[in-house]
Amino acid sequence: MKNILITGSAGGIGSAISELYLKEGYAVIGLDVQESHIINKNYHHINCDISNPDDLNKLQNEMKLIIGTSTIEHIICTSAIQALNDHSNISEKKLLKSLSINAIAQFKIFNLLKELLVENKSSFLSINSIHSTLTKKGFISYSSSKKLLEGLMDGLSLEFDLHRIKIIQIFPAAIETSMLRDGLSEESFKKIASSHPTKTIGLPKELAELIFKILSIDSSFMNGAKINFDGGISNLLHDPDLK
Repeated sequence: MKNILITGSAGGIGSAISELYLKEGYAVIGLDVQESHIINKNYHHINCDISNPDDLNKLQNEMKLIIGTSTIEHIICTSAIQALNDHSNISEKKLLKSLSINAIAQFKIFNLLKELLVENKSSFLSINSIHSTLTKKGFISYSSSKKLLEGLMDGLSLEFDLHRIKIIQIFPAAIETSMLRDGLSEESFKKIASSHPTKTIGLPKELAELIFKILSIDSSFMNGAKINFDGGISNLLHDPDLK
């Protein structure tokens, strides 16, 4: 049975990816600071705060206890926090936390676990955000962390010939998770949906299916790929004079 590691596995997107891979016959190792609702004999949960160096230092040993002498087929990183702040109320501590969880931790996880990945077969897939390139007021720490993440993954992709692991990034726009729903009124949710050319918001299941299909492609030339999953909104220029 093939092993796959998913960070942020208790979240809306991480859960959808975990459930799909379990359905497809994989053994899933989930990492999250929260408990997972998934109950499956092939699901192994590790409580881990990826911003905590002590937790990360223990991760390699915990992984080896679970998989033994086996390897990991893919690592999919979904972990993120979305702290909202602007220049007047952002503290250095909050900024560093965002950078740590959303970007630096993924880089550390890669370095910790790259030896467990299957050479010439595995992928390290990072779920980034449209906020890496297009953002809005109040998202300084979040967009900065996603821009840093993009740069780190770009750099790793250039070292492909050293470790033979594909680096792939996906850049979603709004995805319908409980986190998104909890932070919006029904009216605001509908406005966000209508702002996309598709007039919809992405579903975690759709994103999970996209990831599964991408990682099923056995091609080293996928290395460095950057894929938008945004309903076309990154192509939209807003003109306030047009209705």
